[in-house]
Amino acid sequence: MTQTSKIRILIADDHQLVRDLVAIHLAGLGKVECHTAESLPDVLARIEAHGAFDIVLLDLDMPGMAGLASVASVIEANAPGRVVIFSGTAPRDLVVRAMDI
Repeated sequence: MTQTSKIRILIADDHQLVRDLVAIHLAGLGKVECHTAESLPDVLARIEAHGAFDIVLLDLDMPGMAGLASVASVIEANAPGRVVIFSGTAPRDLVVRAMDI
């Protein structure tokens, strides 16, 4: 990323209020371009359409998600960008295992 380019973030959560609030907050910081997705198929379609994002904020509990296999598919699709687990309900052991992917 150059100093003038924006950080491209995909906010993936099935709750519209969460997506919108996070997008508004991040966009307000400047130099951030936010996209949103509400399901795993939507995440993968947006990555395919727009290319890898710098960061995908990924909710583990949304339509289409099937545990760590889904996380791995997003990591692979979004390479070389980063994927950050973004969930208020994810069990600690699942998050720890996800860090090994």
